[in-house]
Parts: sequence; structure tokens; C-alpha cells
Amino acid sequence: MSDSLPSILTALRSAILAGDLRQLPALAERLSTMQEAMPPMSRNEAQAARTLAEDNATLLRASLSGLAAARRRLEQIRQACAGLTTYDHGGKRRSLPADDHPLRRF
Repeated sequence: MSDSLPSILTALRSAILAGDLRQLPALAERLSTMQEAMPPMSRNEAQAARTLAEDNATLLRASLSGLAAARRRLEQIRQACAGLTTYDHGGKRRSLPADDHPLRRF
């Protein structure tokens, strides 16, 4: 397993794209360890590594956004299963209980 900066950043990208978030702590540890003894880089190598890191940051932000959207959707589903809040003819809120039928959809 090569611990060069580009190889770790590429492995990180692969893990993010695959949704394998369990690999992230180990990759972060490899990155931290590698940085302590990182050899000097040429300008081109540094720019390539920066591009990889920026791309990974973009992917991580998108992943976090997707996870937040999924959490919101799950909360909406939970709320819908708990009952419905509506308004009566007078404009007052009214809660309708959820049907406890055993065949209801989730």
C-alpha cells in the first residue's frame, strides 16, 4: 500500500464515490502519518495534490448535503406516520391520528 499523497487522496476519492464512509478514518490516519514525513514536492506535484484535495472537499460537501437531505426525508416520513396536522373550517390546527392498520405503508 503506497502512502504517497496522491495515492491517499485518490483512495479517499474512491471511498467517497463508493459511499464507503467506514474507510475515511483509516485514510485520515494514513494522511496524517504521511504528512509528518512528507518529502518535498515540485510545484506541479503540489498543484496536482491541491486539485485532488479540492475535488475531494467538493465530494465530501455533496455527501454531507445528501445525508442531510436523507435525514430530513426520514423525519418527514416519521412525522407522516405519527399523524396528520391540518386546519379546520375556522383555521385552527387539528391533528388527525395515524391509522394503526397493520398493513400501512412505511
